[in-house]
Amino acid sequence: MNTIAAELRWTASEAYHQRACEVLPRGVTSAARAGGSPFPIAFERARGARIWDIDGNEYIDLVGGFGPAILGHLPPNVVSAVRLQIDRGVIFGGQHPGELELAELIRAAVPCAEMVTLCNSGTEGVQTALRIARATTGRQLILAFDGHYHGWIDPVSPPNDAGSSANARADRIVIEWGEMSKLDAVMELYGDQLAAVIIEPFPCNQGVFRPTPGYLARIREWCDRTGALLIFDEVISGFRVALGGAQSLVEVTPDLTVLAKGLAAGFPLAAVCGTRAAFSAARGDGPLKIGGTYNGQALGVAAAIRAVQHLRDEEKTVYAQLEGLGRQLEERISAAATETGRPLTVNRIGSILQLFYGLDAPAKNVAEMRRSDAAALTELTRGLLSRGVYALPRGLWFVSAMHSSADIDRIGDALVDALTDLPAGGRE
Repeated sequence: MNTIAAELRWTASEAYHQRACEVLPRGVTSAARAGGSPFPIAFERARGARIWDIDGNEYIDLVGGFGPAILGHLPPNVVSAVRLQIDRGVIFGGQHPGELELAELIRAAVPCAEMVTLCNSGTEGVQTALRIARATTGRQLILAFDGHYHGWIDPVSPPNDAGSSANARADRIVIEWGEMSKLDAVMELYGDQLAAVIIEPFPCNQGVFRPTPGYLARIREWCDRTGALLIFDEVISGFRVALGGAQSLVEVTPDLTVLAKGLAAGFPLAAVCGTRAAFSAARGDGPLKIGGTYNGQALGVAAAIRAVQHLRDEEKTVYAQLEGLGRQLEERISAAATETGRPLTVNRIGSILQLFYGLDAPAKNVAEMRRSDAAALTELTRGLLSRGVYALPRGLWFVSAMHSSADIDRIGDALVDALTDLPAGGRE
């Protein structure tokens, strides 16, 4: 028996993991979940801002399903809408009124959304957006940025992803994020060959950075000049940072947007929305046929309708609450670092936070982020877990509308204790 597991009452999770490794690769169904220490914890239920593992341990949840639980786990109005839909039907092999209702809600909320199509995950949404861009422009080349994550399909995967196709990446250029001169040089050289420029307007997967002032506007100008479509990957930021997503805050409107995690309160659903011009190849007798058996699946659509309605109706209250809780947590993190003398810093955009260890200041770009001490963050996360706080080992934290100020204080106290257990100083 693992000694740590016995002390922390993770014996059932340990046994589960050993059994799971016999039939599931790495014992998980998504590799991102395999990094738990000392092993991935197995959970059996979640509600509000709490999650319980199969050993019965209760945690304040800062993972939020990797971002979707913006309204907390099992928001009652969303759950009731899904239960009602189950009684009506799950899959029709045809259209249903919920698809149109949700599309109209998205159109009213998201600045670029004149047209909407539905699919099932962020990765699938990115694939759809790239297909739309290539079919509409008649071009193949894509411009992307280092550190921006767009799912694990081959055309946007990192070069070192095992099993990915180099041929699929041959039509992609990747440059550093935030440097105007490099952007201008690439656009001058390749702009009229580009089908699309794809970006996270707020790079949330690696760093939680705000863009350099004027950078997004420059990309928009280049796309207008060259005819390339601008794709915003708002899989994380959509509906989480604002009702209209990041584009409503940066005041730059893309041609296409991918939405997913904040859309359906934890139910699997994604959407691609954009201008009528961007969708021209998919409309009428256009050559692009967007398909999928589960596109517009009824349960996810029912959840999304109720979730977006709630965010719309309570817009001022919900987003002010998320901003306030995020700011309180940021302050507690900084205070814990000061109190313990540990080199812990944090970036924050609304209710999304990224911790760094061993840096003199919060990272401003991907290169600085990669100097953060990943091993120390993993050890810190393990210390928090033993104190009743569930967080991702890579330091990406999500606050939900169901967290309370008291929860944030408890997290702060746990953080002080966990930091105290770490060696003073970061990576040399």
